[in-house]
Amino acid sequence: MNVDLCRGAAALAASLIFGTVLGCHRGETEARQLAAASASYDGLKPTVARLQGALADLQKGADEIAAEVPGGGEFRAKLMAAEEVIGVADARMKWLGGELAGAAASGKKKEEIAALADQVTKAAADLGQVDAVAVELMHEKAHLARIAALHKAPYERVLSTGYRIKAATTGLEARLIGFIQEHKKADPGAWFDFDRLVFVGSGTDVDLPQSRSQLENVVEILKAYPTVKLKIGGYTDSEGPAARREKLSASRAQAVRTALVQMGVPPDRLQAAGYGSARPACPANDTDDCRAQNRRIAVQVTAVSG
Repeated sequence: MNVDLCRGAAALAASLIFGTVLGCHRGETEARQLAAASASYDGLKPTVARLQGALADLQKGADEIAAEVPGGGEFRAKLMAAEEVIGVADARMKWLGGELAGAAASGKKKEEIAALADQVTKAAADLGQVDAVAVELMHEKAHLARIAALHKAPYERVLSTGYRIKAATTGLEARLIGFIQEHKKADPGAWFDFDRLVFVGSGTDVDLPQSRSQLENVVEILKAYPTVKLKIGGYTDSEGPAARREKLSASRAQAVRTALVQMGVPPDRLQAAGYGSARPACPANDTDDCRAQNRRIAVQVTAVSG
């Protein structure tokens, strides 16, 4: 056989074999890319449902808050904007579901699969944005609801110092004063939650503009009852590692103690401790609203008389 002919036949065979292997390799790569995009997509579906539920809960009573409480209109506007974003994200997710299913059936090219993966990433970013806003709105709604309750059922009391306390009838001030007047010694099981105390975002800094009125009331109560001492307890929901929860709750309790000391309370009259997810206000801990109730700061009277 002609040597050149043999060489040509060998080259052709090698080319065919290499092309087949390369084609298989490329097919496997695209399959892996598609599987990864589909897995990411499937992971986002529960998030859409959760956020839709959270925004639906936030919508309850939003009109009343907007009509009755200063700042309520801004709250409702942010809620409507978040609902618009989740609507767009939901539509994108439905479209993506069809496209990914079609890609699996028809065998799209690498570039087309990459474009779908990019759309999944964008959907995740939109949902992350809504998630952050939903948490912010949840805290804001709780704060506005407490103000609404204060307007509807005000508690007023003039302390011995002449200071006039104005608060909710079921709020911290009313419960704390009632306990001090009715008990001669501390009760380790009696804790009273702050109801107008706000932190900046998910951190440990006290939002003083929103929290000052209640903090000032506590300062004035301690002035009127100079033998009373308090322990400030921080609590969290049960999400995340226990060590992180305890650290966050302790840091927040200490931040409140620091704020009260800076406002004039002697340091030896205040203690601070973090309890993590212990003693939940809402034991189920299964909804955003329930978990929000568990993330709180409370006070315990540790001494009534000197």
